[in-house]
Amino acid sequence: MVGTQIGLEKRRDGTPLPAVSFGSSAPPSLHAPPSADMADSSVPALPFPAVERDSGQKQGEDIHAFMERCRLHNEKRAQHESSEARKRHLAQELHASKGGAPGKKGARVFIWDEEDGGFFIRRVFNRTDAADCWDEFTPNQRIYNSFSNQWDLCTALAPSEEAESDYAYNDNEDAFHQPTSPVDIFPSIPDVPGHEAMETETGERAAQVLERAYNLDCEDSSEDADKPSGWKKQDVSSTISLHFGFIEPEIAPSSSPWMQDKVCAWVVGHETWSVPETSALLTLLSHILEGNLNDAAANLCDLTSPDSDLQLDWTFNVKTIRQRDRMLYEIHPRGSEASGPSILLESAATILQIIRSGWGYDSGIESIIRNLVELGAEFHPS
Repeated sequence: MVGTQIGLEKRRDGTPLPAVSFGSSAPPSLHAPPSADMADSSVPALPFPAVERDSGQKQGEDIHAFMERCRLHNEKRAQHESSEARKRHLAQELHASKGGAPGKKGARVFIWDEEDGGFFIRRVFNRTDAADCWDEFTPNQRIYNSFSNQWDLCTALAPSEEAESDYAYNDNEDAFHQPTSPVDIFPSIPDVPGHEAMETETGERAAQVLERAYNLDCEDSSEDADKPSGWKKQDVSSTISLHFGFIEPEIAPSSSPWMQDKVCAWVVGHETWSVPETSALLTLLSHILEGNLNDAAANLCDLTSPDSDLQLDWTFNVKTIRQRDRMLYEIHPRGSEASGPSILLESAATILQIIRSGWGYDSGIESIIRNLVELGAEFHPS
């Protein structure tokens, strides 16, 4: 199965899900009423309840269809991931295989609640509440996705199983709140300039926000602490896929772009880089500069793809703010962390890059800020 090769959704013990969950044959539908009497009665079937906003679940979608969609999406992401991202996935999967509930800065947890009519709705739970009901699900009723660093808990994954009150986990109060591996620990920023230098470059208020968000005085606890979760080395291939959303087609467009190679190299930020002769990147960048992403370029950019990262649930809210002659974008937390710090960006492309890179899944806005610092992207505290 593909999941055993690229670290897709797995059970708590690290074994892949059975083929019935993700195979080509359709799993038993969770949309049908639970009893035959209801199906045979004259009472009309209940409509599918409204799904939670920003949950990632589509209207009318059961957990099997949702997991299959995630699997296909992760396969595409794995084709373009860097070696650093691959190592991160393996570390996260190893930690998840221990089976304990995520710590304070661990993975996000979604629980599928059963509604009237046998429907299941995906809802996000804060880590404290998730830890409290963690043992209400068996290992086969928990699925971990290392690409999005999320757990999905649903009894419909193994309906014949019932969780025991003390199921393979020591219900120790400290276990829910103490980091158990470097994956759970939020490290300090590597090579961050001092307070005085930051005030000169970004302003006093920005320096205060950075210090509060990062806790600059904390100590690194591992060699991997200098690499924030979701961070990728920004080479040319990462830039064109994460910043521009470029998708290399199997067959290059027949139209010849007007953009010169040296202009393309300047756009991607690498003056000595040469565009491959068979690449369709020049065509996409030409359309972007013309402000015309028409049908001819639709298959070259993920902005129009239903399977792109942009179509999944975001870990933050984005608010547009018009200020005189410019547009600003405010990123702020949502859910239980809504009172946390927020930031302003002037570049919509940077917003899209944050989403494509998967930043913010583990530590919210703080993780996004750290990655923006690594990237050298401009942002402002709000």
